Amino acid sequence: MVLVVLNKSIDKRDQYEMISISELVLNNHLLRKVDVILDLKFVYELVEDKYLRKY
Repeated sequence: MVLVVLNKSIDKRDQYEMISISELVLNNHLLRKVDVILDLKFVYELVEDKYLRKY
């Protein structure tokens, strides 16, 4: 005979976790190395009119 005990567990589907995208990218990832070497700030100026302004 098998006896199954059901526990009322906390539903974890509605829990939130705050993480930073930089936490997901390894420190030695190629894109981090490219970011240090290549200055892409000009891209922001080229596309700034394509996005809504904050305030």
